[in-house]
Amino acid sequence: AGIPEADTPPQNRLLLATPRPGCERQAADDLAVQHIMRTQALEAAARNDTLEDTGSNS
Repeated sequence: AGIPEADTPPQNRLLLATPRPGCERQAADDLAVQHIMRTQALEAAARNDTLEDTGSNS
């Protein structure tokens, strides 16, 4: 359900095709948060594995 390019005045085409300011920043922030969350989950799993290994040796 896009706007046909033929019906859009040339001066407005760039407006419609350009992401809003801050859009790229938000996407980068989202990726950074996802990376941090994955890293923390991996670290927690590694700690649990270490604790389980330590507990099984005693």
